Amino acid sequence: MPTAEIPTNITAETEIETERAREIDALRAVLGAALTDAQTALREAQHALGRLVGSDVYDIEYVEGMTAADLDQMVADAARATRIALVLKRQIEN
Repeated sequence: MPTAEIPTNITAETEIETERAREIDALRAVLGAALTDAQTALREAQHALGRLVGSDVYDIEYVEGMTAADLDQMVADAARATRIALVLKRQIEN
């Protein structure tokens, strides 16, 4: 019984699509890891800022400075934006 030969162009297209799917998976993983790392770093920044203004450390420049309040708000905003980005990524991928 003769075997049917798969046309070369179909095989090549399948390989291209398979490679594209692998690249998409890899890039999604990179994006997820980067956003998760950013979220972790921002939590650490919030914790450090909290310690700087806390009574145990009480860094006067962070406690009384207006710029420090702005910094605290910017870090909080960045943390919120990162959380939203992670949620949106999950929605896109599901």
